[in-house]
Amino acid sequence: MQLLFVCTGNTCRSVMAEAIFKELSKEKGLNAKAISAGISPIPGSLATKNASNLILRRFNLDFSEREAVKLKDEHLDNSFLILTMTEYIAEILKNKYPHIEKKVFTIKEFLGEKGDIIDPFGENIVVYEETFDILLEKIDKIIDKIAYIS
Repeated sequence: MQLLFVCTGNTCRSVMAEAIFKELSKEKGLNAKAISAGISPIPGSLATKNASNLILRRFNLDFSEREAVKLKDEHLDNSFLILTMTEYIAEILKNKYPHIEKKVFTIKEFLGEKGDIIDPFGENIVVYEETFDILLEKIDKIIDKIAYIS
């Protein structure tokens, strides 16, 4: 069972979401894999320092050398659930790949909420921490929901 997180550049939000999901699902005993990708990453770019430092500090996972991943058809086809950071990215995916429309949601939409996950790219550590904490809260609920329906 593979879950896919998607954002723009795959250097902060979706990378943090992937790490959070991996850690929380392990803690809760959910047998699911998480990956992340971006719709338009810069080739060779790494996870931002703020994102990788937060992941290391909070979960002792080293993402400092993780390169951004460009979204591929196989990611979409092999994932049972595709969670985006924004409504805009969800709409892009649904329009470009109509066959996956039923498994594409924003993180908040999957939880019955509205809105996007704020993008901390280029911001200070405080904004990264806010984004991380929001993702932590939402992904904890997502794992509970997945565990309940599976």
